[in-house]
Amino acid sequence: MELIILGRGPTHYLCPYDKEVWACNGCYSFAKRLDKLFFFDSIDLFDINELSEVKAELVTTEVNAIKCKHQLKTTIYPLEEIVEKFQSVFFTSTICYMLAYALHLGYNKIDLYGIDHVGANSYTFEKPGVDYWVGRIQQSGGTVTTPLGSAVCRTIDGKLYGYNYHYPKDFIRIR
Repeated sequence: MELIILGRGPTHYLCPYDKEVWACNGCYSFAKRLDKLFFFDSIDLFDINELSEVKAELVTTEVNAIKCKHQLKTTIYPLEEIVEKFQSVFFTSTICYMLAYALHLGYNKIDLYGIDHVGANSYTFEKPGVDYWVGRIQQSGGTVTTPLGSAVCRTIDGKLYGYNYHYPKDFIRIR
């Protein structure tokens, strides 16, 4: 089964929307088409009137479940089942929950658009979890592709430590 996971990063413009599309949080504001929309951020950050126009299934946590009169079909994320199945609680962002859910459901080809993790912002803290779940998918025999411009599962400069570069002697290490 094939899937696109869509985020807000710069490469979201490259998304071809040629297979099932899952997006996170505020992506509903620009996405051309969605099949599932995941909310793990506080719903207070979003315009409820805008949400009422979204024609997608909303997958959310119990804490942030939207229980209102909008035309959204809501589902509670099966966190306990996924944690038990994969023996991991390494979720650093909504994208991690989405990747784990896709793996849980048997998706074996996943394309990431707008999941770029470039720059020194919250993505710095989110990238390790995304890299981890991509690795879990690859370990299970699935493939995950990212467009040029994404830093997912890549070193900062694309070079291999120990082969193409070494840290300088005066490099400050955190102990």
